[in-house]
Amino acid sequence: MQKIPFWLLAATLVACSGGKSIGDTGTGTPSDGTDADVDSDSDSDSDSDSDADSDADSDADTDTDTSSITTDTTDTTDSGVVSAACYANYLQDVTYKGVTVETDVGIDVYDIVFPDELSHLQRDLESDGTIDQDEKYTYDADGRVAHQELTEYATAPYAEDFTYDADGHVLTDTIDVDIDGNTDSIETFTYDADGHQTLDSLDSDANGAADYTYATTYDAYGDPLSAEEDTDGDGTADVLYTYTVDASGRVTSIVGVDATDGTTVVAEQDVTWPDATDSFVEELDFDGDGTADEEIVSTSDASDLLLFYSDDTTPGDGDVDLSLEQTWDTVNQVVTHVDEFVADYGSNGELDYSADRTYDAQFRQIGESTVLKYSYKNQPFYADAYWTFMGSCP
Repeated sequence: MQKIPFWLLAATLVACSGGKSIGDTGTGTPSDGTDADVDSDSDSDSDSDSDADSDADSDADTDTDTSSITTDTTDTTDSGVVSAACYANYLQDVTYKGVTVETDVGIDVYDIVFPDELSHLQRDLESDGTIDQDEKYTYDADGRVAHQELTEYATAPYAEDFTYDADGHVLTDTIDVDIDGNTDSIETFTYDADGHQTLDSLDSDANGAADYTYATTYDAYGDPLSAEEDTDGDGTADVLYTYTVDASGRVTSIVGVDATDGTTVVAEQDVTWPDATDSFVEELDFDGDGTADEEIVSTSDASDLLLFYSDDTTPGDGDVDLSLEQTWDTVNQVVTHVDEFVADYGSNGELDYSADRTYDAQFRQIGESTVLKYSYKNQPFYADAYWTFMGSCP
């Protein structure tokens, strides 16, 4: 199931809660999850069914896949019985300058217990037989991501593990940057009896000592009052933050001052709430000079579903660096997803990218039609991807 990018959610949560804001150095990474199993099939076939797999593959390979990709479609239960639902998008038709070619080979494997959650995703984005994107997820008994792995676009693979308390709050976020089994960093979160985050502690080199902490206090109503930030892990606060909230308990400003003199403003965040939804306008002043260094605008509907998001890293220059528009169907699945990357594609105010998605009865994505417009050449790029249900993975 396609989800809203994690960086968008994180930005929204920062403005809506009294957690970390300016100065946040959390390592939580928006990657994807994992099949904890080690895919026992050593499937080295070139999609021509010449492998000697021990599985009794009796199908006659009726699909028209002509790619040489080795696609791992294994997802097993603890008993070794394969039963995860499997989709393949063997064909993506791409049209550019009037020429249509087939590209993008891959699979979507869905979790056995949570049928709308991906457990494995692979993509050969250039159709050259090499996996460019490989994402794996495993979930806990409550459907929360417990482990995820990501290898994407020739970058080094990494793994991330999460633990939760009984109320679903993240307790630890552990990262293994090269998936060698060794922890490279760990972030720990502490909460009070009412579930408010009181401490964020980052051990960036996993040596047992925190390199960064952010401790927050709350009033009797659960509204954030103040915070202390230790940016170097020496046990002494470097920045002191003061929160202001409105009658609804929403943060309207955060002011950070140098802890040495207690008065010099070093960072400031102002949030305007235009209506009763989770819509907001957020201005961030990272150096405390009184001038906004970034402006974020977010608009939600009455159900708090994100409709619009924009990020301007140089407020006042007339150019928005990123904007996102979304429409939702009645079951809250994204059906139209429009991105505008103004800084990259000409700053002309036109929508540069759009994607229309379709889903099956289990809310699993089965199709996507996209249009990418290179505004400086006025050459649209069309892509239609189709997922084919394969039943249980072979």
